[in-house]
Amino acid sequence: MQVRRARFSAKRAVALTMLIVGAALPLAFTLPSDALSPGTFVGNDGNLTKEGSTTDWCNKTVAELAAQAPPNTNVCPAGAKAPNLVVQLDKESGSSTDDAFSNGTKDDDDPPTVGTGGVPPNKDDLVRFYVANEKVAGKDFLYLGYERIAPNAASAHEAFEFNQNKCAYGGDPLTVTSDSVCSANGVTPARKAGDALFYYDFEGGSDAPVISVSRWITAGSGDLCEVPSNKKPPCWDKKVALDASKAEALTNSTAVLDPLNPGAPRTMQPNEFGEAAINLTDSNLIPTDSCLGFGSAYVASRSSGNSSQSTRKDFIAPALVNINNCQPATISIKKVDQSGANLGGATIGLYNDEATAALGHGVWEPTSTLATVSVPGGNTDTTVTNPCVTTAADSTCNWTVTGTGTSHFLIRETAAPAGYNLNTTAVHVDVTFSSSVQNLVQADMVNIPANRDLVVKKIDDDDPANPVSGVVFKVVEDVSPASDFGAAERTAYASATVKTCTTGANGLCTVTDLEPAKFYWVVEASRPAGYGDDTGASSCTVSTGPDVVKRCRRIEVPIGTGSVGPVGATFTNPRLFKVVTIVCRKTDGKLYGSEAAYDGAALTGTNNTATSSTAEAAICAMTGSAVHDNVTYGEHSPNKVNIPR
Repeated sequence: MQVRRARFSAKRAVALTMLIVGAALPLAFTLPSDALSPGTFVGNDGNLTKEGSTTDWCNKTVAELAAQAPPNTNVCPAGAKAPNLVVQLDKESGSSTDDAFSNGTKDDDDPPTVGTGGVPPNKDDLVRFYVANEKVAGKDFLYLGYERIAPNAASAHEAFEFNQNKCAYGGDPLTVTSDSVCSANGVTPARKAGDALFYYDFEGGSDAPVISVSRWITAGSGDLCEVPSNKKPPCWDKKVALDASKAEALTNSTAVLDPLNPGAPRTMQPNEFGEAAINLTDSNLIPTDSCLGFGSAYVASRSSGNSSQSTRKDFIAPALVNINNCQPATISIKKVDQSGANLGGATIGLYNDEATAALGHGVWEPTSTLATVSVPGGNTDTTVTNPCVTTAADSTCNWTVTGTGTSHFLIRETAAPAGYNLNTTAVHVDVTFSSSVQNLVQADMVNIPANRDLVVKKIDDDDPANPVSGVVFKVVEDVSPASDFGAAERTAYASATVKTCTTGANGLCTVTDLEPAKFYWVVEASRPAGYGDDTGASSCTVSTGPDVVKRCRRIEVPIGTGSVGPVGATFTNPRLFKVVTIVCRKTDGKLYGSEAAYDGAALTGTNNTATSSTAEAAICAMTGSAVHDNVTYGEHSPNKVNIPR
């Protein structure tokens, strides 16, 4: 047995190499192949595994795959897959939901008529298809592959349609992205001039498949169309067979392993796998000086070998691809605070703009999907961080995106730095791709510090201190001139909307919703009787009427999270005492006017009064160690009253 290989008319002397194709496969002989120059991918060896130094759908040999430890035996590792690989699966074959074309749909029918159901007898039942692409030495290469179940058919007639528009079809339910442009059937993309249809025609036997291509045209005369019955465009133009310098292809003639099959590797029988490699640049499908590309692709089977005029049968719904010669665009946005300084700790994402037409651009929803971003100059499947997390040293987020035509994106912050309000503005970015590199710098995204609560504390001068309840505080912002409780502050203090709080049993009260990075005057508006002024606080003149001076403290509310503690906003007020000098005349038990000294200052005494003679007698009858009895008239020491804590 041997696998047929060809670059169409090319004929070369080759050597046979014997490979062991895993326990599930028979012994097979494979001819060595080379890639379509200058590409790296082998598209004419009729299998999905690596041979020699070139690349393939899986860049591992059959022996290397078989040697992997269970449960990954014969499964292609993620890092060994073809460049920019896209795999699209068919729905369950024969089911009522399996995608199929109906009503005799042919190539030029626009849009194709989509139905469901089983595959007609002896016709191809498509299982999955593969698309990969790469740029080598400035040229774009496209790689195609398909799998089918065709027990009674050696020939193969498949068509790969590549559309510039996208139509991401999920089946049930229908799901599309914001930049999808679906046809009226809601499944296949709307065609536009320049779309490509690749014909894969294999008649069996020893001949190699023939790869041809048609382009969708929308203007001109009817003789430009591939199908003669068409009177005029839109249609597929006359197909052109690609020669050996532009394409290579092969259908397997022996059982081959598919290590890319999701869930479990699959062994394909002869004629069930076909592949092709196409030089898009040399075929003039994507010229080097243009910005043209494809956003989605799908494969369809046909009823006969006259592929351009036969009816379409089974198909696999479109998959999103990114194959183009357009230069990437970099989208940048900088995160700053209200002063324009770098702000780290913000999480910002670049999202596909999936707003409906009714809502318009710039609408972000929690269900919005993150855009695929890439490393500039690298493979488009090499993703970088999205969302981006800013740092204080570098608060700019940069995303590089690729595509064709115009794509729509949203920039949205989803997590704010600690101590700052979330910026909920969605920045809408339209990217129209061109043949030049673009740097799209957006205006800075600003975060405002989040408001905070201030806790004020009131205690007395005891040791330990006791909380004081019932104290009313008023809080006003310190405005220009700074550090001055002036006319603006007095007006704010007298306003009905001034922020106030009253201490509770714990001596604390909270003033809510103050702006950070600002100074405020906390003024003791009133306090219970029996307490003196806080000597450590400032004096604020709050009005022009009586009692104009209040005790106050100027504090800053810093940027941060949680409440601002009472440090700097603690008022300590001394307890007030009344010193009563009582002198009783023992001759008649009456209170006696006297002179005494308090802190060295002489006081002129007068008769103390009591509410009744009984109270007066009781006062004069007081005893104890603090009572000095049998004292004669005159000056006595000490003359200083002590009030202990």
